[in-house]
Amino acid sequence: THTLAETFEPKAGKGFALRRAIGELGTDGVYIETSHMFVKTWMDVAYEMLAGVADIHVVILRRYVPEMLMSRASLGHMRGGVAYLASEQKDDVSPPNGWINTAFAPCTMARPPRLLQPVKNDRVQSGGAQEWHDSVEIQLQLLMGYHVDVEARVQHMIKTYASRFTFVETTLKDLNTPEGVGKLFSALKLRPTPSTWRTVAEPCNLRLEEKEVKRCDELTMSKCEQAAQSYLNSCAIEGIDLPPLPHMDPRLKLPSK
Repeated sequence: THTLAETFEPKAGKGFALRRAIGELGTDGVYIETSHMFVKTWMDVAYEMLAGVADIHVVILRRYVPEMLMSRASLGHMRGGVAYLASEQKDDVSPPNGWINTAFAPCTMARPPRLLQPVKNDRVQSGGAQEWHDSVEIQLQLLMGYHVDVEARVQHMIKTYASRFTFVETTLKDLNTPEGVGKLFSALKLRPTPSTWRTVAEPCNLRLEEKEVKRCDELTMSKCEQAAQSYLNSCAIEGIDLPPLPHMDPRLKLPSK
């Protein structure tokens, strides 16, 4: 495995570019980047090169875990994991679909504990091409392992970088309400505009059609809930210490600050 520090030099170019951009924005300027891989890629660059230049807020988006599993599985994430697990590849080698290790630091929880032996299931696709297809259960447990790994990184980031970053947590559900959006903007020291409220009133899921095309008939919310709990139970049996997962509760409500 390798660490963020080992890749600092090639990533520093981004830090220099952002320092220039922030300087050009002026005192009232705001730079926003939606990078879901921030915690796995360049948070160290932001800490070392930008923290003294700008007031940095890091938004952590929370979602009920089984809903997250349902969403990602519907997009085909981790499909192909059977071939990965059945092979003799090392953990830090990308699986067939290349999704699990898209960042610099490998996913340490990629292999769920006590995972059932995967079974090859070739299915002929339109056009005649054959692909590996997981059972839904294996796909969901791989996604759960990836999520737990990222969550551990997030909580480590909060402890490590609290002196220079301001962390703001919100939920996907909150971002679909005017009240939730208002709280987020307030925490980020931003002022909503009329277009902000129009956007909230007209939610748009740009990937809904893609999910409908890719979703497997076997994929249900109940199965996602069972897979998440099964993963946690397996880790408990194996004595694997996991980060707290408050968003396993569907009633997730973040504390007001």
